[in-house]
Amino acid sequence: MKNGVDIEIIIDEKFTSPRITIHTNEKNEQIERIVSSLQSLGEEEFEGITGKCGGIVSIISQKDIIRVHKEDRRVLVETDEGSYVVKYSISSLDEMLDEDRFFKISQSEIINLYRVKHFDVSLTGTVMVEFDNGDTTYVARRFVKPLKDKLGK
Repeated sequence: MKNGVDIEIIIDEKFTSPRITIHTNEKNEQIERIVSSLQSLGEEEFEGITGKCGGIVSIISQKDIIRVHKEDRRVLVETDEGSYVVKYSISSLDEMLDEDRFFKISQSEIINLYRVKHFDVSLTGTVMVEFDNGDTTYVARRFVKPLKDKLGK
């Protein structure tokens, strides 16, 4: 197609959620708009999380969450902008958060699978999670098999 966008949809049962690949000869404004539009799709479907950081209350979009964890009897939501204290329990957040994007790796932690850089499996059976921002955490032993099942490994 000369100046338009050529769209091809391939139905493949091995994918449980849509996967989008863009083939182009250059990254330009049109491509940036397409990517931005795709990223914002569905954001309204999942409620934001209200959290407090430095005395300021904010609504945190689920796509911005890196992980949720308990620390000193408080529940914290980690984002690139900082840590937010929330008034939800880990269990209630586990029910609220998008089940395709988030996974509970222990009784006190939920991770955003879309922000995971890689999983490092050791010989002792522990799994280290490294996020795209460089932070790390570990999967509790009883959650390793469910995680592998979710990832299809």
